[in-house]
Amino acid sequence: ADFIVGPLLRPEVDQVIAQAGFVPTLALNYATNDTTFLRSFYQFALAPEDEARVIAAAAIAAGAKTAVAFVPSNQSGYQIRDSFQAAFEEAGGELLDWYGYEPALQDFSQPTATLLNVRRSADRHRRLAANLGLPVQFEARHREDIDMIFVAVIESRPGPLIAAQLRFYGAGAIPVYANAEIFDPASTARTGDLNGFIFADAPVLIATDDGASALRADLQAYWPQRTALARFYGLGFDAYGLAGSLYTNGGEPWSIRGMSGDLSLDSQGRVRRVLPLAQFRSGRPVALDAQRAQPIDSSGLIGLR
Repeated sequence: ADFIVGPLLRPEVDQVIAQAGFVPTLALNYATNDTTFLRSFYQFALAPEDEARVIAAAAIAAGAKTAVAFVPSNQSGYQIRDSFQAAFEEAGGELLDWYGYEPALQDFSQPTATLLNVRRSADRHRRLAANLGLPVQFEARHREDIDMIFVAVIESRPGPLIAAQLRFYGAGAIPVYANAEIFDPASTARTGDLNGFIFADAPVLIATDDGASALRADLQAYWPQRTALARFYGLGFDAYGLAGSLYTNGGEPWSIRGMSGDLSLDSQGRVRRVLPLAQFRSGRPVALDAQRAQPIDSSGLIGLR
């Protein structure tokens, strides 16, 4: 073989990278740990960390300086939080607080009240009423020191539940950003609770150019039962193009506008993605007209061909 594409699962990537030889290889996931760049070994993944960096850049560009975050209370959630925080704070923002929620949670009232400091407001009311010995008219208020809320999910289900609680506690006017999994491409139902949410996702799902539109149409025509896998079809489409670019490495910088993002190579041989943005309107995602937000650490992309 002149070029190898795969494997797909992270444990298998860890095994293959330890045995990498002279045949150029494009793994379709990232190794568990950071590695020094092996000239013949490249890594390409639908990493939510890329989405978090793009969201941080977009929020900063929109004027946000402070943020809070909901993240799943597991390793994946914490990695997304760390990527967002690093990019946001590198650009001058500050992550003031975050809440790690159980992914199976059904009621987000307590996490939302905690993150928005509504519970502190209620506690002050109770103390004041107790001290005065009289009923005190009270309206709970959320904290007013945040410019944006970042919602990270590993599946689409928690999104509407979190959105409903944000509105309930009066935070509906605060811009909310999310990673790609907030959108379920297999669902035909309109998700009105998510209206206003901005998220970064693969062009194969939200870009309006002819190439992305044609691929979406083909997927719908020939594999309608596999709509949920559209991001992976975009990954495969781009892997095909990357194999040729990486194999004919000639020493010149490159970038590729693909179906999974604008692609470049970083110093560890990892293909990084810059993604377009969409916003939920009338329950469905609508591509935003703004140019794709550049990741804040884009100066580190070296991309050799």
